[in-house]
Amino acid sequence: AGAGEVEVTWPEPLTAAERVARAARFWATMVPILAAYKLLELRGGDEAQWDALHARSAASIRGALEALQGFYIKSGQLVATRVDLFPPAFAKELATMTDGVAPMPAKLARAVVERELLGGRRIEEVFSEFDEAPVGSASVAQVHRAVLRESGQQVAVKVQRPAVEPKMLADVSNLTALFGQPALREAFPVDYYVVFSELGKQLEREFDFETEAQSQERIRSALLAGPSGSPVAVPAVCEGLVAPRCFAMEFANGVPLSRAAEEMPSASEAERQLFGRRLLGALTQAFGRMILLEGFFHGDPHPGNIFVDPKTGEVTLLDFGQTKELSEETRLGLARLVVLVAEQPEDLEQVDTVAIRTLIESIGVQFVEGADDTAGAAAAMWLFDSRPELPGGYSPSELDAKSPALAVASFPREMVFVGRSSVLIRGITAALGVNWSLAKEWAPIARQALVTDQERRAGIIPDASPSAAGPLNWLSTRLLAPLLAALRRTAAAARALAAAALRRAPLPLRRLLL
Repeated sequence: AGAGEVEVTWPEPLTAAERVARAARFWATMVPILAAYKLLELRGGDEAQWDALHARSAASIRGALEALQGFYIKSGQLVATRVDLFPPAFAKELATMTDGVAPMPAKLARAVVERELLGGRRIEEVFSEFDEAPVGSASVAQVHRAVLRESGQQVAVKVQRPAVEPKMLADVSNLTALFGQPALREAFPVDYYVVFSELGKQLEREFDFETEAQSQERIRSALLAGPSGSPVAVPAVCEGLVAPRCFAMEFANGVPLSRAAEEMPSASEAERQLFGRRLLGALTQAFGRMILLEGFFHGDPHPGNIFVDPKTGEVTLLDFGQTKELSEETRLGLARLVVLVAEQPEDLEQVDTVAIRTLIESIGVQFVEGADDTAGAAAAMWLFDSRPELPGGYSPSELDAKSPALAVASFPREMVFVGRSSVLIRGITAALGVNWSLAKEWAPIARQALVTDQERRAGIIPDASPSAAGPLNWLSTRLLAPLLAALRRTAAAARALAAAALRRAPLPLRRLLL
Protein backbone atom coordinates (compact mmCIF):
# COMPACT_ATOMS: atom_id res chain seq x y z
CA ALA A 1 0.00 0.00 0.00
CA GLY A 2 1.16 3.56 -0.73
CA ALA A 3 1.68 6.23 1.85
CA GLY A 4 -1.72 7.73 1.06
CA GLU A 5 -3.63 4.44 1.28
CA VAL A 6 -2.98 3.58 4.91
CA GLU A 7 -3.41 5.50 8.11
CA VAL A 8 0.04 6.30 9.46
CA THR A 9 0.76 8.08 12.73
CA TRP A 10 3.79 10.31 12.33
CA PRO A 11 5.77 10.87 15.55
CA GLU A 12 5.85 14.44 16.76
CA PRO A 13 9.01 16.17 18.06
CA LEU A 14 9.48 16.13 21.81
CA THR A 15 7.65 18.89 23.62
CA ALA A 16 9.52 21.20 26.00
CA ALA A 17 8.04 19.27 28.93
CA GLU A 18 9.19 15.95 27.46
CA ARG A 19 12.70 17.28 26.93
CA VAL A 20 12.83 18.46 30.54
CA ALA A 21 11.56 15.08 31.76
CA ARG A 22 14.18 13.27 29.69
CA ALA A 23 16.98 15.42 31.07
CA ALA A 24 15.60 14.99 34.60
CA ARG A 25 15.71 11.20 34.24
CA PHE A 26 19.35 11.39 33.18
CA TRP A 27 20.43 13.70 36.00
CA ALA A 28 18.34 11.81 38.56
CA THR A 29 20.57 8.82 37.85
CA MET A 30 23.90 10.61 37.59
CA VAL A 31 23.78 13.00 40.56
CA PRO A 32 23.43 10.28 43.26
CA ILE A 33 26.21 8.27 41.60
CA LEU A 34 28.58 11.25 41.54
CA ALA A 35 27.69 12.03 45.16
CA ALA A 36 28.35 8.41 46.20
CA TYR A 37 31.80 8.48 44.62
CA LYS A 38 32.68 11.76 46.29
CA LEU A 39 31.46 10.48 49.68
CA LEU A 40 33.46 7.24 49.44
CA GLU A 41 36.54 9.25 48.41
CA LEU A 42 36.18 11.43 51.52
CA ARG A 43 35.72 8.38 53.75
CA GLY A 44 38.71 6.59 52.25
CA GLY A 45 36.93 3.41 51.15
CA ASP A 46 38.78 0.13 50.78
CA GLU A 47 39.07 -1.90 47.57
CA ALA A 48 35.97 -4.00 48.27
CA GLN A 49 33.85 -0.89 48.82
CA TRP A 50 35.09 0.68 45.60
CA ASP A 51 34.38 -2.53 43.63
CA ALA A 52 30.85 -2.69 45.06
CA LEU A 53 30.21 0.96 44.17
CA HIS A 54 31.52 0.43 40.63
CA ALA A 55 29.17 -2.54 40.15
CA ARG A 56 26.11 -0.71 41.52
CA SER A 57 26.84 2.42 39.52
CA ALA A 58 27.43 0.55 36.25
CA ALA A 59 24.13 -1.34 36.59
CA SER A 60 22.24 1.85 37.41
CA ILE A 61 23.78 3.74 34.49
CA ARG A 62 23.05 0.92 32.07
CA GLY A 63 19.38 0.86 33.12
CA ALA A 64 19.05 4.61 32.58
CA LEU A 65 20.85 4.62 29.23
CA GLU A 66 18.81 1.75 27.83
CA ALA A 67 15.58 3.41 28.99
CA LEU A 68 16.54 6.73 27.42
CA GLN A 69 18.09 5.30 24.22
CA GLY A 70 19.12 7.99 21.73
CA PHE A 71 22.66 9.31 21.98
CA TYR A 72 22.96 7.91 25.50
CA ILE A 73 23.38 4.45 23.98
CA LYS A 74 26.26 5.70 21.85
CA SER A 75 27.92 7.21 24.91
CA GLY A 76 27.56 3.92 26.81
CA GLN A 77 29.21 2.07 23.95
CA LEU A 78 32.08 4.57 24.05
CA VAL A 79 32.57 3.96 27.78
CA ALA A 80 32.54 0.18 27.21
CA THR A 81 35.43 0.42 24.74
CA ARG A 82 37.63 2.40 27.13
CA VAL A 83 38.61 -0.44 29.47
CA ASP A 84 41.80 1.50 30.11
CA LEU A 85 39.91 4.47 31.55
CA PHE A 86 36.88 3.10 33.38
CA PRO A 87 36.61 0.40 36.06
CA PRO A 88 36.20 -3.19 34.74
CA ALA A 89 32.64 -3.28 36.12
CA PHE A 90 31.63 -0.55 33.69
CA ALA A 91 33.16 -2.27 30.66
CA LYS A 92 31.53 -5.58 31.61
CA GLU A 93 28.11 -4.07 32.24
CA LEU A 94 28.00 -1.79 29.20
CA ALA A 95 29.82 -4.00 26.65
CA THR A 96 26.67 -5.98 25.78
CA MET A 97 24.51 -2.86 25.50
CA THR A 98 23.56 -2.34 21.87
CA ASP A 99 21.80 0.35 19.94
CA GLY A 100 19.04 -2.18 19.28
CA VAL A 101 16.05 0.14 19.35
CA ALA A 102 12.74 -1.47 18.44
CA PRO A 103 12.17 -0.83 14.73
CA MET A 104 9.56 1.55 13.43
CA PRO A 105 6.22 -0.04 12.53
CA ALA A 106 6.41 -1.42 9.00
CA LYS A 107 3.69 0.96 7.76
CA LEU A 108 5.57 3.97 9.10
CA ALA A 109 8.88 2.86 7.52
CA ARG A 110 7.17 2.37 4.15
CA ALA A 111 5.46 5.75 4.46
CA VAL A 112 8.80 7.47 5.14
CA VAL A 113 10.35 5.81 2.07
CA GLU A 114 7.41 6.66 -0.17
CA ARG A 115 7.12 10.27 0.99
CA GLU A 116 10.78 11.18 1.51
CA LEU A 117 12.57 9.08 -1.12
CA LEU A 118 10.07 8.25 -3.85
CA GLY A 119 8.12 11.50 -4.01
CA GLY A 120 4.77 9.83 -3.35
CA ARG A 121 5.25 6.80 -5.60
CA ARG A 122 4.44 3.36 -4.20
CA ILE A 123 7.35 1.19 -3.11
CA GLU A 124 6.30 -1.51 -5.57
CA GLU A 125 6.89 0.88 -8.48
CA VAL A 126 10.61 1.13 -7.68
CA PHE A 127 11.45 -2.05 -5.72
CA SER A 128 10.54 -5.61 -6.70
CA GLU A 129 11.38 -6.64 -3.13
CA PHE A 130 11.35 -4.61 0.09
CA ASP A 131 11.86 -6.46 3.37
CA GLU A 132 9.53 -5.02 5.99
CA ALA A 133 11.74 -6.35 8.80
CA PRO A 134 14.90 -4.20 8.91
CA VAL A 135 18.35 -5.80 8.85
CA GLY A 136 19.40 -3.27 11.48
CA SER A 137 17.65 -0.76 13.70
CA ALA A 138 19.37 2.02 15.66
CA SER A 139 18.51 5.30 17.33
CA VAL A 140 18.76 7.52 14.26
CA ALA A 141 17.73 5.18 11.45
CA GLN A 142 17.07 1.63 10.35
CA VAL A 143 18.11 -0.24 7.22
CA HIS A 144 15.94 -2.40 4.95
CA ARG A 145 17.11 -4.81 2.25
CA ALA A 146 15.44 -4.23 -1.10
CA VAL A 147 15.82 -5.10 -4.79
CA LEU A 148 15.55 -2.49 -7.54
CA ARG A 149 12.81 -3.40 -10.01
CA GLU A 150 14.58 -1.96 -13.06
CA SER A 151 18.06 -3.48 -12.59
CA GLY A 152 17.53 -6.35 -10.12
CA GLN A 153 20.32 -4.94 -7.93
CA GLN A 154 20.17 -5.74 -4.22
CA VAL A 155 20.34 -2.53 -2.19
CA ALA A 156 20.15 -1.24 1.37
CA VAL A 157 17.62 1.51 2.09
CA LYS A 158 18.48 3.68 5.09
CA VAL A 159 15.40 5.25 6.67
CA GLN A 160 15.61 7.98 9.31
CA ARG A 161 13.18 7.95 12.23
CA PRO A 162 10.79 10.90 12.12
CA ALA A 163 11.34 13.60 14.78
CA VAL A 164 14.57 12.01 16.11
CA GLU A 165 16.84 15.05 15.64
CA PRO A 166 15.78 17.25 18.62
CA LYS A 167 15.90 14.31 21.02
CA MET A 168 19.43 13.33 20.04
CA LEU A 169 20.77 16.89 20.19
CA ALA A 170 19.26 17.34 23.66
CA ASP A 171 21.03 14.12 24.74
CA VAL A 172 24.40 15.47 23.61
CA SER A 173 23.74 18.72 25.46
CA ASN A 174 23.19 16.80 28.71
CA LEU A 175 26.35 14.72 28.29
CA THR A 176 28.44 17.78 27.41
CA ALA A 177 27.16 19.47 30.57
CA LEU A 178 27.99 16.38 32.65
CA PHE A 179 31.57 16.06 31.43
CA GLY A 180 32.01 19.82 31.63
CA GLN A 181 31.97 19.59 35.42
CA PRO A 182 35.43 20.56 36.70
CA ALA A 183 35.72 17.43 38.86
CA LEU A 184 35.11 15.13 35.90
CA ARG A 185 37.34 17.11 33.54
CA GLU A 186 40.16 16.61 36.02
CA ALA A 187 39.34 12.96 36.72
CA PHE A 188 40.17 11.68 33.22
CA PRO A 189 43.36 12.09 31.20
CA VAL A 190 41.14 12.59 28.13
CA ASP A 191 38.94 15.70 28.17
CA TYR A 192 35.53 14.18 27.40
CA TYR A 193 33.96 17.64 27.43
CA VAL A 194 35.90 18.39 24.24
CA VAL A 195 35.00 14.97 22.84
CA PHE A 196 31.26 15.37 23.37
CA SER A 197 31.32 18.99 22.21
CA GLU A 198 32.86 17.91 18.92
CA LEU A 199 30.51 14.93 18.61
CA GLY A 200 27.57 17.27 19.11
CA LYS A 201 28.71 19.48 16.25
CA GLN A 202 29.16 16.47 14.00
CA LEU A 203 25.82 14.96 15.04
CA GLU A 204 23.97 17.90 13.51
CA ARG A 205 25.32 16.78 10.12
CA GLU A 206 24.36 13.16 10.72
CA PHE A 207 20.65 13.88 10.18
CA ASP A 208 21.18 15.13 6.61
CA PHE A 209 21.34 12.00 4.47
CA GLU A 210 22.08 13.98 1.30
CA THR A 211 25.28 15.21 2.94
CA GLU A 212 26.01 11.67 4.16
CA ALA A 213 25.58 10.24 0.66
CA GLN A 214 27.86 12.92 -0.77
CA SER A 215 30.51 12.18 1.88
CA GLN A 216 30.24 8.45 1.19
CA GLU A 217 30.79 8.96 -2.53
CA ARG A 218 33.70 11.33 -1.94
CA ILE A 219 35.52 8.85 0.29
CA ARG A 220 34.71 5.95 -2.03
CA SER A 221 36.16 7.84 -5.02
CA ALA A 222 39.26 8.88 -3.09
CA LEU A 223 40.02 5.33 -1.92
CA LEU A 224 39.39 3.80 -5.35
CA ALA A 225 41.80 6.33 -6.90
CA GLY A 226 44.75 4.67 -5.14
CA PRO A 227 47.26 2.77 -7.30
CA SER A 228 46.08 -0.60 -5.95
CA GLY A 229 42.43 0.30 -5.53
CA SER A 230 40.61 0.62 -2.23
CA PRO A 231 41.76 -1.42 0.80
CA VAL A 232 38.14 -1.51 2.03
CA ALA A 233 34.77 -1.59 0.33
CA VAL A 234 32.54 1.49 0.45
CA PRO A 235 29.03 0.88 -0.93
CA ALA A 236 28.13 2.96 -3.97
CA VAL A 237 25.17 5.28 -3.52
CA CYS A 238 22.23 4.61 -5.86
CA GLU A 239 21.79 7.58 -8.19
CA GLY A 240 18.33 9.06 -8.04
CA LEU A 241 17.56 7.48 -4.67
CA VAL A 242 18.84 10.09 -2.22
CA ALA A 243 16.74 12.38 -0.05
CA PRO A 244 17.39 14.35 3.16
CA ARG A 245 15.91 11.63 5.38
CA CYS A 246 16.29 8.48 3.27
CA PHE A 247 18.70 7.02 0.69
CA ALA A 248 19.71 3.76 -0.98
CA MET A 249 23.11 2.18 -1.56
CA GLU A 250 24.71 -1.11 -2.54
CA PHE A 251 23.93 -3.90 -0.09
CA ALA A 252 26.95 -4.92 2.00
CA ASN A 253 27.47 -8.60 2.67
CA GLY A 254 28.93 -9.68 5.98
CA VAL A 255 28.41 -9.06 9.67
CA PRO A 256 29.42 -6.25 12.06
CA LEU A 257 32.96 -6.53 13.37
CA SER A 258 31.52 -7.03 16.86
CA ARG A 259 29.97 -10.33 15.69
CA ALA A 260 32.80 -11.57 13.47
CA ALA A 261 34.13 -14.04 16.05
CA GLU A 262 30.68 -15.64 16.37
CA GLU A 263 30.65 -16.32 12.63
CA MET A 264 33.96 -18.18 12.77
CA PRO A 265 33.35 -20.82 15.48
CA SER A 266 35.42 -23.53 13.81
CA ALA A 267 38.35 -21.32 12.78
CA SER A 268 41.75 -22.23 14.20
CA GLU A 269 43.80 -19.71 16.16
CA ALA A 270 46.15 -19.35 13.17
CA GLU A 271 43.19 -18.60 10.88
CA ARG A 272 41.81 -16.03 13.34
CA GLN A 273 45.19 -14.33 13.56
CA LEU A 274 45.49 -14.21 9.77
CA PHE A 275 41.97 -12.79 9.50
CA GLY A 276 42.75 -10.23 12.19
CA ARG A 277 45.97 -9.08 10.54
CA ARG A 278 44.22 -8.66 7.19
CA LEU A 279 41.51 -6.63 8.91
CA LEU A 280 44.11 -4.53 10.69
CA GLY A 281 46.03 -3.93 7.47
CA ALA A 282 42.91 -2.91 5.55
CA LEU A 283 41.71 -0.45 8.20
CA THR A 284 45.19 0.98 8.74
CA GLN A 285 45.64 1.66 5.02
CA ALA A 286 42.12 3.04 4.58
CA PHE A 287 42.30 5.50 7.47
CA GLY A 288 45.87 6.48 6.63
CA ARG A 289 44.86 7.38 3.09
CA MET A 290 41.68 9.17 4.17
CA ILE A 291 43.41 11.24 6.87
CA LEU A 292 46.82 11.96 5.34
CA LEU A 293 46.08 12.09 1.60
CA GLU A 294 42.46 13.22 1.33
CA GLY A 295 42.19 15.07 4.65
CA PHE A 296 38.56 13.89 4.76
CA PHE A 297 37.68 10.74 6.66
CA HIS A 298 35.10 8.55 8.40
CA GLY A 299 34.58 10.03 11.86
CA ASP A 300 32.69 7.26 13.65
CA PRO A 301 34.79 4.08 13.35
CA HIS A 302 33.29 1.66 15.84
CA PRO A 303 32.69 -2.12 15.41
CA GLY A 304 29.05 -1.59 14.39
CA ASN A 305 30.08 0.53 11.40
CA ILE A 306 32.63 -1.96 10.10
CA PHE A 307 31.32 -5.06 8.31
CA VAL A 308 33.49 -8.07 7.57
CA ASP A 309 32.72 -11.04 5.35
CA PRO A 310 34.05 -14.16 7.15
CA LYS A 311 34.10 -16.06 3.84
CA THR A 312 36.05 -13.59 1.71
CA GLY A 313 37.70 -11.42 4.37
CA GLU A 314 36.37 -8.27 2.68
CA VAL A 315 36.07 -5.25 5.00
CA THR A 316 33.30 -2.70 4.40
CA LEU A 317 32.98 0.77 5.93
CA LEU A 318 29.43 1.93 6.61
CA ASP A 319 27.63 4.96 8.05
CA PHE A 320 29.27 8.17 6.83
CA GLY A 321 26.99 10.46 8.81
CA GLN A 322 29.98 11.63 10.82
CA THR A 323 32.95 12.71 8.75
CA LYS A 324 35.74 15.17 9.41
CA GLU A 325 37.76 17.41 7.11
CA LEU A 326 41.20 18.55 8.26
CA SER A 327 42.79 21.84 7.35
CA GLU A 328 45.77 21.56 5.02
CA GLU A 329 48.02 22.79 7.81
CA THR A 330 46.85 20.05 10.18
CA ARG A 331 46.95 17.34 7.51
CA LEU A 332 50.52 18.12 6.52
CA GLY A 333 51.58 18.62 10.14
CA LEU A 334 50.22 15.16 10.94
CA ALA A 335 52.09 13.70 7.97
CA ARG A 336 55.37 15.21 9.17
CA LEU A 337 54.72 13.99 12.72
CA VAL A 338 53.94 10.43 11.59
CA VAL A 339 57.13 10.24 9.53
CA LEU A 340 59.23 11.60 12.39
CA VAL A 341 57.76 9.15 14.93
CA ALA A 342 58.26 6.23 12.52
CA GLU A 343 61.95 7.10 12.08
CA GLN A 344 62.81 7.16 15.79
CA PRO A 345 65.34 4.55 16.99
CA GLU A 346 64.44 1.78 19.41
CA ASP A 347 66.80 3.28 21.99
CA LEU A 348 64.61 5.78 23.87
CA GLU A 349 67.67 7.79 24.86
CA GLN A 350 68.26 8.56 21.18
CA VAL A 351 64.70 9.77 20.44
CA ASP A 352 64.59 13.32 19.08
CA THR A 353 62.21 14.65 21.72
CA VAL A 354 62.68 18.32 20.78
CA ALA A 355 61.71 17.79 17.12
CA ILE A 356 58.70 15.63 18.02
CA ARG A 357 57.38 18.12 20.57
CA THR A 358 57.81 20.95 18.08
CA LEU A 359 55.73 19.10 15.49
CA ILE A 360 52.98 17.95 17.82
CA GLU A 361 52.60 21.51 19.12
CA SER A 362 52.41 22.75 15.52
CA ILE A 363 49.09 20.90 15.07
CA GLY A 364 47.59 22.52 18.14
CA VAL A 365 48.39 20.18 21.04
CA GLN A 366 49.32 22.17 24.15
CA PHE A 367 51.01 20.88 27.28
CA VAL A 368 50.70 21.76 30.94
CA GLU A 369 53.11 24.25 32.41
CA GLY A 370 56.38 22.62 33.34
CA ALA A 371 56.07 19.68 30.93
CA ASP A 372 59.42 18.97 29.27
CA ASP A 373 60.18 17.84 25.72
CA THR A 374 59.89 14.17 26.63
CA ALA A 375 56.19 14.73 27.43
CA GLY A 376 55.52 15.85 23.86
CA ALA A 377 57.49 12.97 22.38
CA ALA A 378 55.79 10.46 24.67
CA ALA A 379 52.33 11.82 23.76
CA ALA A 380 53.01 11.51 20.01
CA MET A 381 54.45 8.00 20.34
CA TRP A 382 51.55 6.97 22.60
CA LEU A 383 49.12 8.13 19.90
CA PHE A 384 50.83 6.64 16.85
CA ASP A 385 53.01 3.82 18.14
CA SER A 386 52.63 0.74 20.34
CA ARG A 387 55.88 0.71 22.31
CA PRO A 388 55.75 -0.84 25.79
CA GLU A 389 57.89 2.04 27.08
CA LEU A 390 57.93 5.73 26.24
CA PRO A 391 60.55 8.50 26.55
CA GLY A 392 60.98 10.20 29.91
CA GLY A 393 59.67 7.20 31.85
CA TYR A 394 56.11 7.86 30.69
CA SER A 395 53.69 4.93 30.62
CA PRO A 396 51.50 3.89 27.64
CA SER A 397 48.63 3.22 30.10
CA GLU A 398 46.23 6.19 30.23
CA LEU A 399 45.35 5.54 33.87
CA ASP A 400 48.94 5.40 35.04
CA ALA A 401 50.19 8.40 37.01
CA LYS A 402 52.93 8.73 34.36
CA SER A 403 50.56 8.72 31.38
CA PRO A 404 51.61 11.34 28.79
CA ALA A 405 47.93 12.24 28.43
CA LEU A 406 48.13 13.86 31.86
CA ALA A 407 50.74 16.27 30.51
CA VAL A 408 48.38 17.46 27.74
CA ALA A 409 46.61 20.73 28.58
CA SER A 410 44.41 20.92 25.47
CA PHE A 411 43.74 18.82 22.39
CA PRO A 412 42.46 20.50 19.18
CA ARG A 413 38.90 19.54 18.35
CA GLU A 414 39.63 18.45 14.79
CA MET A 415 42.14 15.97 16.20
CA VAL A 416 39.45 14.25 18.31
CA PHE A 417 38.36 12.17 15.33
CA VAL A 418 41.92 11.32 14.30
CA GLY A 419 42.29 10.02 17.85
CA ARG A 420 39.17 7.87 17.46
CA SER A 421 40.70 6.19 14.41
CA SER A 422 43.90 5.59 16.34
CA VAL A 423 41.97 4.14 19.29
CA LEU A 424 40.06 1.75 16.99
CA ILE A 425 43.23 0.38 15.41
CA ARG A 426 45.05 0.17 18.74
CA GLY A 427 42.09 -1.71 20.20
CA ILE A 428 42.20 -4.32 17.43
CA THR A 429 45.96 -4.56 17.89
CA ALA A 430 45.53 -5.22 21.62
CA ALA A 431 42.84 -7.85 20.98
CA LEU A 432 45.15 -9.68 18.57
CA GLY A 433 48.16 -9.32 20.82
CA VAL A 434 50.36 -8.10 17.97
CA ASN A 435 52.98 -5.37 17.79
CA TRP A 436 51.65 -2.86 15.28
CA SER A 437 53.16 0.59 14.88
CA LEU A 438 50.62 2.90 13.30
CA ALA A 439 53.39 5.40 12.56
CA LYS A 440 55.46 2.87 10.61
CA GLU A 441 52.42 1.62 8.69
CA TRP A 442 51.34 5.18 7.84
CA ALA A 443 54.84 6.50 7.09
CA PRO A 444 54.79 5.64 3.34
CA ILE A 445 51.39 7.34 3.00
CA ALA A 446 52.64 10.35 4.96
CA ARG A 447 55.69 10.66 2.73
CA GLN A 448 53.46 10.53 -0.33
CA ALA A 449 51.33 13.32 1.14
CA LEU A 450 54.40 15.46 1.76
CA VAL A 451 55.82 14.87 -1.71
CA THR A 452 52.47 15.67 -3.30
CA ASP A 453 52.25 18.97 -1.45
CA GLN A 454 55.88 19.98 -2.00
CA GLU A 455 56.69 19.50 1.63
CA ARG A 456 60.08 17.81 1.31
CA ARG A 457 62.18 19.08 4.17
CA ALA A 458 65.69 18.25 5.19
CA GLY A 459 65.86 15.41 7.68
CA ILE A 460 62.20 14.42 7.28
CA ILE A 461 62.16 12.65 3.92
CA PRO A 462 64.85 11.90 1.30
CA ASP A 463 66.24 14.82 -0.68
CA ALA A 464 64.56 15.47 -4.01
CA SER A 465 67.15 17.86 -5.40
CA PRO A 466 68.39 17.55 -9.04
CA SER A 467 71.71 16.10 -7.87
CA ALA A 468 69.96 13.39 -5.88
CA ALA A 469 67.23 12.41 -8.30
CA GLY A 470 68.21 13.75 -11.71
CA PRO A 471 66.71 16.82 -13.39
CA LEU A 472 63.76 15.11 -15.10
CA ASN A 473 62.75 13.12 -12.04
CA TRP A 474 63.16 16.24 -9.89
CA LEU A 475 60.90 18.24 -12.26
CA SER A 476 58.26 15.49 -12.18
CA THR A 477 58.37 15.14 -8.40
CA ARG A 478 58.58 18.81 -7.44
CA LEU A 479 56.31 20.38 -10.05
CA LEU A 480 54.13 17.95 -11.98
CA ALA A 481 53.26 15.46 -9.22
CA PRO A 482 51.80 18.05 -6.85
CA LEU A 483 49.80 19.63 -9.70
CA LEU A 484 48.38 16.30 -10.86
CA ALA A 485 47.57 15.27 -7.30
CA ALA A 486 45.75 18.56 -6.67
CA LEU A 487 43.78 18.06 -9.90
CA ARG A 488 42.85 14.50 -8.86
CA ARG A 489 41.58 15.68 -5.47
CA THR A 490 39.60 18.51 -7.09
CA ALA A 491 38.13 16.10 -9.64
CA ALA A 492 37.09 13.64 -6.89
CA ALA A 493 35.29 16.41 -4.99
CA ALA A 494 33.66 17.65 -8.22
CA ARG A 495 32.45 14.13 -9.09
CA ALA A 496 30.86 13.82 -5.65
CA LEU A 497 29.10 17.20 -6.04
CA ALA A 498 27.94 16.36 -9.55
CA ALA A 499 26.59 12.99 -8.42
CA ALA A 500 24.69 14.66 -5.57
CA ALA A 501 23.18 17.22 -7.98
CA LEU A 502 22.25 14.52 -10.47
CA ARG A 503 20.48 12.49 -7.79
CA ARG A 504 18.22 15.46 -7.05
CA ALA A 505 17.34 16.03 -10.73
CA PRO A 506 13.95 14.90 -12.13
CA LEU A 507 13.92 11.34 -13.46
CA PRO A 508 13.48 12.30 -17.18
CA LEU A 509 16.45 14.67 -16.97
CA ARG A 510 18.60 12.02 -15.24
CA ARG A 511 17.83 9.53 -18.02
CA LEU A 512 18.69 12.13 -20.65
CA LEU A 513 22.02 12.96 -18.99
CA LEU A 514 22.90 9.31 -18.40
